[in-house]
Amino acid sequence: MIYDAINHWELYFKNPIFREIFNNLKTLDAQTPDGIYFACEQYQIRVMTYQTKEIPTIIESHQKEVDIHVVLAGEERIKLFGREDVIVTTPYDAEKDCQFYKAVNPPIIDLHLTPKNMAVLFPQDIHQPQFIAETKSQTIKKVVVKVKEFVFGEH
Repeated sequence: MIYDAINHWELYFKNPIFREIFNNLKTLDAQTPDGIYFACEQYQIRVMTYQTKEIPTIIESHQKEVDIHVVLAGEERIKLFGREDVIVTTPYDAEKDCQFYKAVNPPIIDLHLTPKNMAVLFPQDIHQPQFIAETKSQTIKKVVVKVKEFVFGEH
């Protein structure tokens, strides 16, 4: 997991494809319609709008893709769990690259995502997005970049 200011992305990503990704992110804002943008073999950028929740139901992980979470408008919290803190509720689906869980222990990490920072979640990072950031639910506009894991081995 990486959690840092979005303008520090170059500290973590050396593959030239990431310059393309982060330049593409600069073209998106709170008025960008929901949908998939800039899809290619290495990555896709998905823009979505949703209400944050007091207790979101989705706890997930992936095996083939790395998620880069960036909020365009609003704020949310993302919680991360250790493998011993969850039980599998839906086995891994290779087509959707997703496995779902139920928490049996509290999360080990709580990230506060705003438009100024990013969370990069790797396949081992079991995560639960969509939490209320402060005291009440809000509508957020968010981007999740799905980067194929093989890109991280390329230079």
